[in-house]
Amino acid sequence: MGVDISDAGFDRTRELATESGVADRLELRREDVTEYRSAREADVVLCVGAAYAFGELLPALKAAGDHLAEDGIIAARRCCWSGLVSGNKC
Repeated sequence: MGVDISDAGFDRTRELATESGVADRLELRREDVTEYRSAREADVVLCVGAAYAFGELLPALKAAGDHLAEDGIIAARRCCWSGLVSGNKC
């Protein structure tokens, strides 16, 4: 499951999922991640460069935890989008 308010990278994500043989397990939603509610618990929740959507890292981790199975894992990373776009390291 991928949730983003912008679907700008969804086409490429679908292509990569198809190339990797996992397209049948991928769902992408154009939705505000702060309002997203999953019907099932997740084994892994990734938060890469999205903590800003929750205001800061701790609220983002809390929200991620709300989606986790009891023995699930959260993987979080701060990201600098301007650096990604310009090719500069942050």
